[in-house]
Amino acid sequence: MRKAISVLIPFIILANFMGCHVERPTPARFMRTETHTLELKPGGQLRALTFNGSIRAEGWERDEVSLVAEIRERREGDIRFSAASKGGYVEIIAEEKNKNVVFAGFGNSESNGVSYTLKIPKNTIATLVSSNGNLEIREVDGEIDTTTSNGSIAAIEIGGKARLSTSNGAIMASTIKGGLIAKTSNGRLDIRDIKGDADLRSSNGRIEVRGVRGETSAFTSNGSIVAEDIEKDLIGKSSNGRIDIDRVLGGIDVCTSNASIIATNLDGRGRGIRLATSNGSIDVALGQAQGQLEACASNRERGVSIQIPNVQPTRDGSTTKAKIGNSDQLIELKTTTGKITVR
Repeated sequence: MRKAISVLIPFIILANFMGCHVERPTPARFMRTETHTLELKPGGQLRALTFNGSIRAEGWERDEVSLVAEIRERREGDIRFSAASKGGYVEIIAEEKNKNVVFAGFGNSESNGVSYTLKIPKNTIATLVSSNGNLEIREVDGEIDTTTSNGSIAAIEIGGKARLSTSNGAIMASTIKGGLIAKTSNGRLDIRDIKGDADLRSSNGRIEVRGVRGETSAFTSNGSIVAEDIEKDLIGKSSNGRIDIDRVLGGIDVCTSNASIIATNLDGRGRGIRLATSNGSIDVALGQAQGQLEACASNRERGVSIQIPNVQPTRDGSTTKAKIGNSDQLIELKTTTGKITVR
């Protein structure tokens, strides 16, 4: 009991010092649903902001926005809510009236919060913002920009560029025609069928990316990377995570630590291939890739194995060199405490 008091008292003192007051969480006693139909011509803009709630938006053929807002309040009138359409612009906002109240258990089902379900014109530029809630948007032809925290994001069949950002949540995106920027922390990225460039970043999360027609960058920590069917260049970095690459046509520059790299069906297109790790092995099936191979394994006992017919490697200390095909591009493989195999 003494431990509970020692934690609670500083929390109350801090809240009072900040000009706030503390309340115990109570169940949301006031629940209401509001429905609105808002005019929005194709090519217009939508901005939907909320908190402690999800947003689900789907494109349709009508020139209007259909909104269902589910509002949850501890006290009647806790939340200020508005929805308006003007001059090709729709804005939907939910916010707490008294933001200086500190509630223990923030973000759970007992907190104030608002969730939206939206039908929007397909050719809409959409901005969706929440906190402590999931976001989902699909079948929209315009650009989208989504931001949340402590929630996942799903974007499916988007005709324009997609910018997706969250913390403590996963991101799933598929069939994005205008390119993608996806960033999270403590979450996984699952990315498929991107017609433009893909910029993917996570921490403590696995990245899987398949089917990108542009440049691809994938950066994470404490997570693995899987990259398949990349039409242009691939740049990637992880720590403590394995990297698997298959069918990359452009140049490659990837590295990790304390993990292995496996790469198959490569090309390089003259821009070169670089694979590097520490405390891990490298296994490469070159496919169409040709060039000047330089493979360095500091562990002499395990070393480098070249398993390509009619190739005569030479050794220079811990580096093995070999000319493969007619290309002059550099194929650089480097590891410590691991073996390199080239097939």
